[in-house]
Formats: sequence, structure tokens, C-alpha cells
Amino acid sequence: MKKILILIMVLVAYPSIAQEEGPRHRGPEGQEKEDMMKALTPDQAAELQTKKMTLDLNLTEAQQKKIFDINLKNAEKRKQKRSEREKTRKQKENEKPSQENKLKFLNERLDEQIAHKKEMQRILDQNQFEKWERGHKKRSARQAHKRKHRKHRSK
Repeated sequence: MKKILILIMVLVAYPSIAQEEGPRHRGPEGQEKEDMMKALTPDQAAELQTKKMTLDLNLTEAQQKKIFDINLKNAEKRKQKRSEREKTRKQKENEKPSQENKLKFLNERLDEQIAHKKEMQRILDQNQFEKWERGHKKRSARQAHKRKHRKHRSK
């Protein structure tokens, strides 16, 4: 009888242990990487991103210079927007953005993405652009997946 009772307890407890909540996708290494990326200057971030793209797409020197300029401009924008968001959050901790502000933000972001895509298409050759676009879609899908799971964990 004891053995059956212990077996039942183990079978009941196992699923709850196996499905323990917590950061599944991002361990301590992922958090360290995110913190490191936030601490980089725009110049450092642009240089890292350009080098990664050079390895992935086999960029020429001329392409590297043009893409570095684009990455630098984007990194500066990201840094500025991050600081603006932090200021806004501190001022309005419990306030959610209005529907108009959300729409404005989404439109701005999509316009920036369209412009970035056109610039990349102008700089890269056809094969490089196709490879860049495939990688870009994979990253977007991964980020959407992370956002989806983040929402489910917070509920």
C-alpha cells in the first residue's frame, strides 16, 4: 500500500516539477547578453552588427562602410528612443498609451522598416539581399514567438 501511495504522489508531483514556470528561453547568459548590448555605445553596436552581416553576407569593403553608416544611424535612434521610453515610463508608471499613440508608434516603426529595407536592397546584390531578408524574417518570427510566450507567462 505504501508503494502505491508513493507512486501516486510521484506521478502527481512530476508534471508540476517538469513544467515549472520561469524564464525558459532566456537563461542567465541571455540576460547578460541583453544587458551588454544595452550598455554598448551606438558606434560599438553598429560595428558589431556590421561585422556579423559581413560574415553572414560576405560584404565588400564599400558595402561594409555603407551598412556601418546605416547601422550607426539606427543604433543612435534606438538609444534615443530607449531613453525616451524610460523617461515616459517613470513619469506615467500606471498609464497605458492611448490608441492614437499606439497607432502613431506602429506607423513610424513600419515606415522606418520600409526605408531600411529599401536601403538594404540598394546596397546589397540580389543574392545577398535575399539571404538578408530570409534571416530578417527568421529573427522576426523568433521575436514574435518570444513575445507570445512572454504574454502567456505573465497571465
